[in-house]
Amino acid sequence: MFRRCRRCRRAGDLDHAAREHIENVLKPLADVTPARTVADLSGVTFMDSSGINILITAYRNAVVSALGRG
Repeated sequence: MFRRCRRCRRAGDLDHAAREHIENVLKPLADVTPARTVADLSGVTFMDSSGINILITAYRNAVVSALGRG
C-alpha cells in the first residue's frame, strides 16, 4: 500500500524570525495528515537553537496527533 508523504522545503535561515511561519507549515493537518512529513532542509544555510526547537516541537505535535487518531 502506498502511503502519502508531505514534503516541506525550506531555504535560507531557520531561526527565530522564521519560527511562526515554519510552525504553521509543519503543523499536523486535521483529517488529511499524511503518514509521513519530510522536512527538506537541504536549502537551509543557517539554523540556530530556535530552528532545532521548531523541529522538535513539530515532531512532538505529529506524535500526539497520530496517537489521537490511533
